[in-house]
Amino acid sequence: MPRAWPVMLITVTLFAGLDAAAKERPGAAAVVTLKDGRTIGGELYAVKTNEIIIVDAQGADEVVAVTDIRRVELRKSIRRTVKTGAILGFGAGALVGIKAAAADDHGTLGLGGYAAAAGLLGLVGAVPGALAGWAVAAPDREVSIAIERLSGEPLRKALSKMRKLARVPSLR
Repeated sequence: MPRAWPVMLITVTLFAGLDAAAKERPGAAAVVTLKDGRTIGGELYAVKTNEIIIVDAQGADEVVAVTDIRRVELRKSIRRTVKTGAILGFGAGALVGIKAAAADDHGTLGLGGYAAAAGLLGLVGAVPGALAGWAVAAPDREVSIAIERLSGEPLRKALSKMRKLARVPSLR
């Protein structure tokens, strides 16, 4: 059982880091054109059933009724893929390192040996993980949604699409 606790410690640390990164995701950059011709720019914070919330650069939020919106233009930059790939590659390499060290251990390796093997093979695994993340990375997403004449199911689908790009997608 003493060999298992380094694996558990590394696994918990990696997944805690992924969870923290997910909570910090920004919303899409948004430009909302109102029916009266005005525009509101900022970050898409949340999309509710009858309104959207935009946060400007100073942190002030503006709630806009869906009935007042003509068009919403969104731009979402997706950059996490390389970072996530590197983290997962490091984790996989670290697990392989611990397993390899355990297979060769005859009771003489100790915690330092396990940590060295995990760190070295973790770094080796991070490089292909980051490259794989870069290879599958999606380009920036740009979406333009005309809201003005939508109602019923088409409006619900448009709002659902916008909700996926908001900072807080679950706020209703």
